[in-house]
Amino acid sequence: MKKVEFKCFECSCSSPDHMIRFVYMPEDNCDGEDLYMDVQINPTYSFFKRIWLAIKYVLGYTKKYGHWDCVLIKPEDYEDLILMFKRAQFDHKQHQKKVEVKKVNTKDK
Repeated sequence: MKKVEFKCFECSCSSPDHMIRFVYMPEDNCDGEDLYMDVQINPTYSFFKRIWLAIKYVLGYTKKYGHWDCVLIKPEDYEDLILMFKRAQFDHKQHQKKVEVKKVNTKDK
């Protein structure tokens, strides 16, 4: 079995609650390789649910890494995901160029 790969991305706000993790499991099962996207869940609970969670917390029951869920990305969606990332990268580079031009123009005044 090949090595499982993990890649985590934090939000630009640096909040530990805003993180996404990609997990690539080559030849993980009989269907072939799998690509997962994990997201941390911060659900809003009712008052009574929060009381119940508080009681569990006081008694020492906690989840080690918080509440997470995952999405199994279909292989036919890999190309769309790559294109989306490439588009975001291109747009970011274009924005950076505009910012640099504005900085140069501001210095000239």
